[in-house]
Amino acid sequence: MADLSIKTTTTGGGDYRWLRSRHGRDNAIPVSLKRSLLTAGVHYDTLGVIPSGLPLGKLTGQAVWGPYDPTAQDGRQYLAGFLLEPEQLQADFGGVTTEVSQVAMLVHGIVDPAFVPTAPVLDTQTATTGSFVFVGVDYVPAPAPAPEPTGSGN
Repeated sequence: MADLSIKTTTTGGGDYRWLRSRHGRDNAIPVSLKRSLLTAGVHYDTLGVIPSGLPLGKLTGQAVWGPYDPTAQDGRQYLAGFLLEPEQLQADFGGVTTEVSQVAMLVHGIVDPAFVPTAPVLDTQTATTGSFVFVGVDYVPAPAPAPEPTGSGN
């Protein structure tokens, strides 16, 4: 069975329509992407390319990130950022590969949700640790907190 590792390469361009401005690109941070959390056909294509713009979340208590999943319970339910550049999975038939690889993550910027890979719902209610403006999203106020229960009196 082939072992896959992540390798950054020039793939001849990528689809950057999700990124509506250059704002934030120069402030991308390096993060460790956990490859076992990636799913073929969902997070990377048949050529092994992880697309630019893949939403990422940080695993609680770990220094690793994986694909953002609003239904996760491991920390990835909070949007931390977006994969800045396409990444290429490479087969390594001759040695040991690592479970994580360094990638660049955009932590603030202007994003068009219509072009984000995996098409997550991104709106004003998205729980995020970054700072993003989602283009084309109407503002919806957060639901009011439930009122405090009142005492029954003595």
